[in-house]
Amino acid sequence: MSTPGRPPKRARGHYLFSNWLWALIVLALIGIVIWGWAFDFSPH
Repeated sequence: MSTPGRPPKRARGHYLFSNWLWALIVLALIGIVIWGWAFDFSPH
């Protein structure tokens, strides 16, 4: 039984999942950039 005015639980879960997915992608990209920058400037 769902009350009117509230989105279905499944849709909300999908929205949260996509938000987490985007956050992970952004963090991964930032991490790769920082790692590459540190590796570039580290003494070889």
